[in-house]
Amino acid sequence: FTTFHVGRTFVCTDLSKTPKEWRFNFGKAFPTTHAINAYTASPTGLDVILGFSTGDLVWIEPFSDRYHRINKQGVMTTSAVTGIQWLPKSADMFMSSHANGEILIFHKDREDGGGAQDGAKESGKGGGGAPSFTRRASLVNRPSRQNPVTRWRLGYSPITAFQFSPDGRWLAVTSMDGTLKLIDFVEERLTDVFRGYFGALTCLSWSPDGRYIITGGQDDLVSVWSARERRLVARGEGHRSWVSSVAFDPTLCTADRYRFGSVGEDGFLCFWDFSVASLSRAK
Repeated sequence: FTTFHVGRTFVCTDLSKTPKEWRFNFGKAFPTTHAINAYTASPTGLDVILGFSTGDLVWIEPFSDRYHRINKQGVMTTSAVTGIQWLPKSADMFMSSHANGEILIFHKDREDGGGAQDGAKESGKGGGGAPSFTRRASLVNRPSRQNPVTRWRLGYSPITAFQFSPDGRWLAVTSMDGTLKLIDFVEERLTDVFRGYFGALTCLSWSPDGRYIITGGQDDLVSVWSARERRLVARGEGHRSWVSSVAFDPTLCTADRYRFGSVGEDGFLCFWDFSVASLSRAK
């Protein structure tokens, strides 16, 4: 399958022996991001979540033409959706990030329940004057018939990217405030906050073994962070403009050597190699 959105249209194409295309047109809001549930994907079914500039979300199953609207008319938030991730090995739950600095977790089949009602509860703080992690609502381990399942505030700067570690324990988040945040997803606790060299951090990727995180940003640099040692270990210069996307190549990563790629607004695609032995303490 290939999926993409352009303008107010979302397109899903089946590239099997008998190609088929589905188009979904939206009248008022623009899709900003979407995510396919790889855990439930099959040749006869796809679970797709679309996020919109209005904060609305829609679950779509293209094969059956079924859909379900979530956060209708901004009942829970009117902030634009900046990213979507399905929870690891979950058939029903997904996470969305927003331009107001919030992250919400939803169940694709539940009805909207409005804003969080059980008050704000602050968790841990990162070092270096990091902002508080505020848990406005959490029902991850309790039954609930309504959305949202969880609502976090990580600050007030737009969230640019977030991704789960390969084991599903940790969540890494980058923001326009130039920070990389590490969250213990099981305990719902912010453990660390790291700051980029300059400007916003725009993208991130975990290494396949969960040992490293790479980020790109408005400083035109790619940065390598050690998730175990909780520190910056390297920075790479190669782009002449903002870095817009980074990703590890799992086929070329071994126990002590890593390969990743980066794309920038300068139009360059750069490939990078590093080994554990070659990494020195960044200054």
